[in-house]
Amino acid sequence: MKLKERTANNVHTAFVEEAKAHQRLLMFAEKAEKEVLPQIAHLFRAVAAAEGTHSRLKRKRTKRNIRQSATRSRREQVESLGTRHN
Repeated sequence: MKLKERTANNVHTAFVEEAKAHQRLLMFAEKAEKEVLPQIAHLFRAVAAAEGTHSRLKRKRTKRNIRQSATRSRREQVESLGTRHN
């Protein structure tokens, strides 16, 4: 597996794990609310919000990297065609 593929896979895995953490923390907050622990629930929601932000940032970064990689690949292909004909 190439380094770029590994990096892309690692970023995707990080995105998935952040999203899971976000959902898990929201469930903990709900349980704390049911147990009449509003301050604990608030804390879980605050941490969940941070995890959600991390997840969205990683998703944006992944999409941007994929686009840049595709653009770079096309550019390299066009450039290589130009050098072959010279």
